[in-house]
Amino acid sequence: MDPSEAREHLEMAERIVAASTRELSMRYAAPFFVVWGLFETWVDLSAQLALDHVVRPVVSGGVDLALLLAAITWSALYGMRKGSVRRRGLTIAEREFLRIMGVTFTLTFLAEWTGLFPSVGSASAIWSLASAAVLFFIWTHGNWRAFVCGIIIFASMFAGGYIPSIGGYALAAGLLLGYAGFGLLESLARA
Repeated sequence: MDPSEAREHLEMAERIVAASTRELSMRYAAPFFVVWGLFETWVDLSAQLALDHVVRPVVSGGVDLALLLAAITWSALYGMRKGSVRRRGLTIAEREFLRIMGVTFTLTFLAEWTGLFPSVGSASAIWSLASAAVLFFIWTHGNWRAFVCGIIIFASMFAGGYIPSIGGYALAAGLLLGYAGFGLLESLARA
């Protein structure tokens, strides 16, 4: 075997090992967490402020509904774009993560869309639960920042559940600190 052929074999072996690693890199996903965390925070905070009669309900129609739909569409498109940046060359763990995230948020969206949880608090809490589940999955791959941020979201769910008068504020804080915060921490750790 000549040196160039051996080099090709070694490069192929390196690609196979790299693709089968259990490490879950958040290098490309960190901005996604910031965007979705801020969006979910805005939705929960707006809903609670509307319940407290501080602002009009976000989904009252007209401009508010158009703004909400635009924010959902922009967040979804941003997430899909970020998810497809590196389709080729993803590790097994990264492909598994994208599948888990897709299933989790699809089921959450369907539960929300079908009105499975009619109250504002429970509808918001299911998004928090989905966010925490995604972070705990990341933690199973060795990322302790994901664990801490998942605990923050879970604690906000408990606070919101046991003190209903602040439910939306608690959930918004959990998503801001836990989900968007995770994205920010990952961005800073990878910088």
